[in-house]
Amino acid sequence: MYNDAVQLNDPAVRQHPGPCHKGVLSVKPQSITKTFYVYILARPDGRPFYIGKGAGQRIFVHAQEARRGHVCHKCNTIRKIWKQGGVIQQYIVLETDDEQEAFAYERDLIALHGRDMLCNLTDGGEGSSGVVTTEEVRAGRRVVTKALWNDPDYRARMSQAMAERWADPEARTRMTDGIKGAWAKPEVRRKQIDAMTTALADPGVRARISAASKAQMENPAARENLRAANMRAMADPVLRAKIGAAKKKWWDDPQRREAQRSATKALWSDPDYRARMSAASKARWSDPEYRVKVVGTRKARRDAGD
Repeated sequence: MYNDAVQLNDPAVRQHPGPCHKGVLSVKPQSITKTFYVYILARPDGRPFYIGKGAGQRIFVHAQEARRGHVCHKCNTIRKIWKQGGVIQQYIVLETDDEQEAFAYERDLIALHGRDMLCNLTDGGEGSSGVVTTEEVRAGRRVVTKALWNDPDYRARMSQAMAERWADPEARTRMTDGIKGAWAKPEVRRKQIDAMTTALADPGVRARISAASKAQMENPAARENLRAANMRAMADPVLRAKIGAAKKKWWDDPQRREAQRSATKALWSDPDYRARMSAASKARWSDPEYRVKVVGTRKARRDAGD
């Protein structure tokens, strides 16, 4: 434990001061030499408001989240400082190759300053020790998030930010690896599947999803974008091979095959479902352009097989 609170004007603490950039006095990425580090986000007067443990680019994420409109106490604090014309100070106070040492240092710093003086939701260290999320808090977050997404300007900013992030190959790889890593954990996979199953069991949720899908597909530009994206994806032989292997693996499971057959049989035994499918098929074939596309695609496949 430490006798005095960390003072950010101490040269020993200000290890990696960097340039002021868009409201952030930041560290320089190239100055991080160890695998893990403990960092402090501070107000312009040097008072810490968040303490964290990170690796790689973690220290830079908080300002990015605040700019994207993320709703949390920490991001609200950052935006308030910017609104007042202040600059967020970011400092690395410990670098180490020992993750447990970083966790311990983070916990000690949070305990030293006190969570009542910080935006931290936990006591620090590995896991979520000390976090308390009541239903009232969750409900409040849902209200704020819904209000934000009902704002066209906010949606446009989020869409632009996500497009720019996805256009970055390194960011795309990190996101993909993160998703793969999460889904590789049985407990995470089970939790997500249960959540989706519960949501789709709600007729209201299904109706909203259906209405959103219909609205999107009624937009010619959206349909064309989706078609072009699918064509670009399927033009990649590696992707086609992956999809083929995944489908084969799926169908090689007798239980899955039987479940799929039973579900399909149940659908087609429903007169209303059959009527909807028949009407949709007739509507598609009444479109001359659709008929030409289908016939041309089938001919191309036959020619490729010769």
